[in-house]
Amino acid sequence: MGRGKIEIKLIQNPTNRQVTYSKRRNGIFKKAHELSVLCDAKVSLIMFSKNNKMHEYIGPGLSTKKFIDQYRKTLGDIDLWHSHYEKMLENLKKLKDTNNKLRRQIRNRIGEGSLDMDDMSSQQLRTLEEDMVSAIAKIRHCQPPSRRHSFHPHLLCARREALSAAATLLLITVYMCSS
Repeated sequence: MGRGKIEIKLIQNPTNRQVTYSKRRNGIFKKAHELSVLCDAKVSLIMFSKNNKMHEYIGPGLSTKKFIDQYRKTLGDIDLWHSHYEKMLENLKKLKDTNNKLRRQIRNRIGEGSLDMDDMSSQQLRTLEEDMVSAIAKIRHCQPPSRRHSFHPHLLCARREALSAAATLLLITVYMCSS
């Protein structure tokens, strides 16, 4: 009578997991040895445990260096890491471009730098207009009704922001009407 199949999932108990790893590691090494002897195959296994301990099996008459050299030769003697490096450089360039765009958007939204409306689409202009209207509404909402038309020192900053937003909104509206 054969054994029943077990469900393949992570073993939760660390002690049981380590025991299973050791037993199965020895089993797979045994199978690799059998394959190399029975079929005259070049077999090499490299495994790392959870604790980063390396375990390896290298078939008879073989070294890790010879095995990796043959692997590289089979692939056309290309550098194993070159394509990975190129992809990482490409990804880095895309991330830098995205980062620069986001920084520009942040600077434009907080008022640093000049807004280059020539490069903005009509949808971006509408979004900017909505942001300005929303900012003006928030500033007006924060002021008490009795002080909305007064010039107290603590409100000067808010008034400047509102006037700046209104001026920008006016420029956008003029720009959109002239297009």
